[in-house]
Amino acid sequence: MNKQKNYRPIQLSIWYPAMVSQNPEPMIYKDYFLLSAAEIDFEVSDALKDSSIAEYKSLLLQNGVNGNSFDKWFNTQDDCR
Repeated sequence: MNKQKNYRPIQLSIWYPAMVSQNPEPMIYKDYFLLSAAEIDFEVSDALKDSSIAEYKSLLLQNGVNGNSFDKWFNTQDDCR
């Protein structure tokens, strides 16, 4: 049995009450999705973000999801306050 200890950083997302903003920017589903792209490497390039979205969309399209429906859903604003 290998008794060597291997460590790696992990990402924790902590949501906490914040001050109310005068100009809040609502998140869209795409924002939540892209958080998963940064789970291993916290510095995610725009190219990696774009390719992650393209791969996810392709997977859903291959399984019968309509492309326009995907785009509308993926860019839907969240109503969190």
